[in-house]
Amino acid sequence: MTDAHIEESVINKFKELEGLTIDDAGNYPEVAFPYQSFSRPADGYWYELFYIPSEPIQIELGEEARSRWVGILQVNVVVPKESGIEPALARFDSIAKLFRAGSYIDNIRVNRTYRSSAYEDGDFYVLPVYVEVWADLDR
Repeated sequence: MTDAHIEESVINKFKELEGLTIDDAGNYPEVAFPYQSFSRPADGYWYELFYIPSEPIQIELGEEARSRWVGILQVNVVVPKESGIEPALARFDSIAKLFRAGSYIDNIRVNRTYRSSAYEDGDFYVLPVYVEVWADLDR
């Protein structure tokens, strides 16, 4: 298991978010996944996902020592300005509920989920949400 496995696991967990729609082809039209093309939905509500890995930290001694892999799933919650910030905050609550601190996703621990201040981007508000995760992995 490496940071690529962690990225895949947390993104797959995000697909369980309450309220996401899946089209007939099995796609999530309101989610901009990393490394995939995306078209903004007509209603102006969507999520942008980014996985930010860090360097692993050796946590044990010896040749077979485990390392701690740490990363952040950043979810930008995007809503139209005319809707106000409340829909973005409600979406944050859903993300925080899905990624509860102390929970595990395929042996990956969710450390905490938090948000920063929303900012304006043209006709939209963007609310950055951060899901900190870590996993202790064999070499």
